[in-house]
Amino acid sequence: MAEKTATAGNELFEEVATLTGLPREQITVELTRILKDVGSTPENVTLEELRRATAMLLVEVMNGEAEK
Repeated sequence: MAEKTATAGNELFEEVATLTGLPREQITVELTRILKDVGSTPENVTLEELRRATAMLLVEVMNGEAEK
């Protein structure tokens, strides 16, 4: 597997945050919080970690648990 750079992780994070269509500040805060909980950061996130964090956020939103 190719080594991932911090820039690649951050670009991936930024792209996913944009593609959600949610308010930029809100999605950035929420995804960053969840990534921290799973031991990652926007700068170093892998695709799998970001998938998991996004799924966790979706579950939180559906259950009314996301921070307001």
